[in-house]
Amino acid sequence: MKARLTALTAVTALSMSVLASAAAAEPAPEQTTARAKASKLAWAYVSSGQPKKSFSQKKGAVPVGRSGKAVYRAYYRIDLSDAMSEDVVSSVRLRVPVKAPNACRRGGAPAVRVQQTRTVPARPTWKKQPKVVRTLGTFKPKCSGKALDLNLTKAALRVLDQGGDNLSIRLVATDEKKAKNFLKLSHSARLTIRAYSNNNDDDGGAFGDPGANAPQAVGGASFNNGGCAVGPDRPEIEVGNAAFSGTVADADGGFVGLRVEWETVGENGTQDSKMQFSNPGEGRNLTVALPAGTFKKDGVYRWRLQGFDDVPARSGPWTDWCEFAVDLPAAPEPAAPEPAAPEPVVPPVPAAGDEAKPA
Repeated sequence: MKARLTALTAVTALSMSVLASAAAAEPAPEQTTARAKASKLAWAYVSSGQPKKSFSQKKGAVPVGRSGKAVYRAYYRIDLSDAMSEDVVSSVRLRVPVKAPNACRRGGAPAVRVQQTRTVPARPTWKKQPKVVRTLGTFKPKCSGKALDLNLTKAALRVLDQGGDNLSIRLVATDEKKAKNFLKLSHSARLTIRAYSNNNDDDGGAFGDPGANAPQAVGGASFNNGGCAVGPDRPEIEVGNAAFSGTVADADGGFVGLRVEWETVGENGTQDSKMQFSNPGEGRNLTVALPAGTFKKDGVYRWRLQGFDDVPARSGPWTDWCEFAVDLPAAPEPAAPEPAAPEPVVPPVPAAGDEAKPA
């Protein structure tokens, strides 16, 4: 049976309206094998310092947490009406860039609690906040991409199963009493909804099973900018950072990622990955960087790369195995113990009656 894959993407609009909505332009037919529809994302934030005022930002940041005496909360409303006509909704993801603090610095950016709420009103205020339905989880911004990547698929499916047409969430600090949990989000959040129908498409668009739109094979696989090597030509590292890179492209765009797997004798394979947003067919050069100290054993390691996207169980082919060697520096010899200090000489105390008598 033919299936129609629909990629739904949107970016928050730079509008003066409190809950600004926008739809991404439909990609050119030659750029994608999937048909794109418009999908709406709306946002606002509220402040305890101005409890009767509703906020939206044309430019600047969306605050979350405590700053001074005020507490801020961010709200997002996702329009699911376009997805209601499809048979399968396979992925709903929201990516919110983090402006501050830097997620790549020591300690990173603070985690955020994500809660599903009743429908966000047109002009939410601190005094008029929608009721929380459930907590969806706690998410920490990733260094790769410096953003919050929220997988809202299960929550969206629950809304659709109940006959709803929108999903509302709010982002709050994990502890609103502590200023250290404050962060600034970008107003340019990006929403991606993937859905497809099992029916034939009678009004144009592309056909094909969603599995056929898996990411392409990774191009330019490289370790520390040195390409792929095996045998005597393999690179050797000590404690320096290891960086795996390659180019990933996905026919229908959205979130695409690079996955790396490495292993050595006597150890199970280990994986790490990084995701970014891409346009349909756009090649994204991604790097998965591992910090010093990741490799605990000397020896030869082998590694390979794979492209993937935000549809579960849909990945591209693995590259061939490549190699690198780890030669950890010898542990420093323990310092010689310092000689013990001599004990002080205490003069003897004369016995009673032995004191010198005056002449």
